[in-house]
Amino acid sequence: MNQIAYLLADIGATNARFRSIDREGNELASAELATGDYATAEALVDDAAVKLGERFAAALFAVAGPVLDGGAIEVTNAMLHFEPDSCGERLGCGLTLVNDFYAVARGIPIY
Repeated sequence: MNQIAYLLADIGATNARFRSIDREGNELASAELATGDYATAEALVDDAAVKLGERFAAALFAVAGPVLDGGAIEVTNAMLHFEPDSCGERLGCGLTLVNDFYAVARGIPIY
């Protein structure tokens, strides 16, 4: 895979959906994983990266839970704790974590 890829994810207590896209927003690959199958956020991220088979320039995860100090997010109704630094290191790129409702609100067009 020689192209630049970006990783997007929607992570909830039941499922984690990952998509890699190119600069134009075209989907390159996708993976859906059961959140409850993973004991740590890092294990979930590792498995997603392997399934997508890409190297990423940057990543953005919309996570179902409150944003904590330092930008971490604890998934509501799940035992996963996402830290931007440790998960980003596993992906080999910068990782931004946002609350999933924030991500939806940013996607609503303003008229």
